[in-house]
Amino acid sequence: MGEWYWVKGKRETKVKMNHKILFGEKQKFTQWWLFLLLCLPLVMIFLSFDWSQSSENINDSGNGSFSIILPEGFFVILTVVILTLLFFKYASLTVQIDKEKIGIKHLIFYRRTIYWKDVKAVKTVKYGFVGYGIRLSLNHGTVYNVKGNKGLEVTFNNGSKCLIGTQRPEELFKIANEQLRV
Repeated sequence: MGEWYWVKGKRETKVKMNHKILFGEKQKFTQWWLFLLLCLPLVMIFLSFDWSQSSENINDSGNGSFSIILPEGFFVILTVVILTLLFFKYASLTVQIDKEKIGIKHLIFYRRTIYWKDVKAVKTVKYGFVGYGIRLSLNHGTVYNVKGNKGLEVTFNNGSKCLIGTQRPEELFKIANEQLRV
């Protein structure tokens, strides 16, 4: 009881409500190859150094120093890569279900509330790669995904759909289906 949940108003804010959370899941980007791919620009810059312009200076006292001339824009690219890595490290997909709604918090900034009164049907699906993040799909409508290929497809009363990626599809379907029948 007393869990945090999202409510949509003029702007979306976190509001403490007295609804028991029936299902909760938080997924993060944990794919090692994604972080490797994000580091690729740094490797490319490192390999593009003009090592012939490096210099070793020895002063009269015999002390030396070594300097490397970095390519233009190095620190800009380094900053962008570090910020992107931090974004993916802290970004997540959080799904919470209670008796009234499904709450979706995706990445760092996006929140959506789906009320059961607006839902016609739910089903679990195994889908091909649709990308990560928030995507539009012809088959599944709006897709919220951070990893994997399983999710809960929600069909709305107006015929539109959305797909919520999950690592626990059976449990999510069971609870969502129970709430839909109430």
